[in-house]
Amino acid sequence: MPPMKCLVILAGGKSTRMGQDKVFLGIGEESFLERIFRNAVFVFDKIFISTDSEKHKEQIEKLSCGGDPRMQIILDKFHDCGPMGGLLSVMAETEMEKFAVVPVDVPLAEMKVLDAMYDMMPADRQAMFLKTSGGIEPLIGIYARESETVFREAIERGDYKIRRVLTDTSVVSLEDLHMTEYDKCFKNINSKEDYIELYD
Repeated sequence: MPPMKCLVILAGGKSTRMGQDKVFLGIGEESFLERIFRNAVFVFDKIFISTDSEKHKEQIEKLSCGGDPRMQIILDKFHDCGPMGGLLSVMAETEMEKFAVVPVDVPLAEMKVLDAMYDMMPADRQAMFLKTSGGIEPLIGIYARESETVFREAIERGDYKIRRVLTDTSVVSLEDLHMTEYDKCFKNINSKEDYIELYD
């Protein structure tokens, strides 16, 4: 039996540029989070939602995916530490050896890409990041259990930049994966202008 695969959806951002919570922004008849979850369950056995407050957790539980047994919502124990704090909170609550990661503001994320990266993640690396036409995306990739210790030490000294603290990483491009047709699927929706373009 193949090992379980897990995905972490980072859903605890403040959404300051958007002006409203991106977790619940609509895309068609779904929220961003529901869209990612619906696509993820065809690839991943367990899906962790990293969020920042009990109120946020309660709101997520009311979504259509909220009662799915494959979902586990984990509250961020390391406040104001950015995505690193969210990732570390998930790692502290689980025993998984590898974690695929995607932020909630990439609602069209193609899970075939993350699945391929999950399988090809080098055993001697702390993380593998995806490179798109927009550059290297440290919040879209695969993280190994070994990065947990590095994150703890970094947070203790107040350094929250993932690419700065992880030294043993690799990068894979959509060209390397022969999946360039999915480039637009990994666009971050950070502003109202980005949101409008999502429907163009």
